[in-house]
Amino acid sequence: MKQDIEYAYIAGLTDGEGTIFITPQLYLSVKIRNTDKPILLWVQGVYGLGKIYKAKSAIKQGFSLEFNSNNALKFLTPLLPYLRIKKLQAELAVAFQLATETGDRKIEYRQRIMALNQKSYDRLFGVTQPTV
Repeated sequence: MKQDIEYAYIAGLTDGEGTIFITPQLYLSVKIRNTDKPILLWVQGVYGLGKIYKAKSAIKQGFSLEFNSNNALKFLTPLLPYLRIKKLQAELAVAFQLATETGDRKIEYRQRIMALNQKSYDRLFGVTQPTV
């Protein structure tokens, strides 16, 4: 029960402050950025994974908790039932990391996540999609 509550909280943090992406080199990466380092340390402690870095920002000091490749898979998998905003990105990311295919199929996963991230950005900032 306690762990479910922790995963639900972390999912909310990931929905609001997180980024799920696949690098051009086809590596899965998940980042959570926040100005509150203790909350990132807590998330890191729940999983026993991830690295915290100082985030570069001209506005105010922040931190980034990063999970890559299989650690990103371990991070995302228990969050899937609780994610709302980034659920589709997370599902694609998990499928990407579990996939045995290479090349074009992996690139397709990357393109789909990039498109979903752009739609989320557009909704957040009120950009309307052109109708076809």
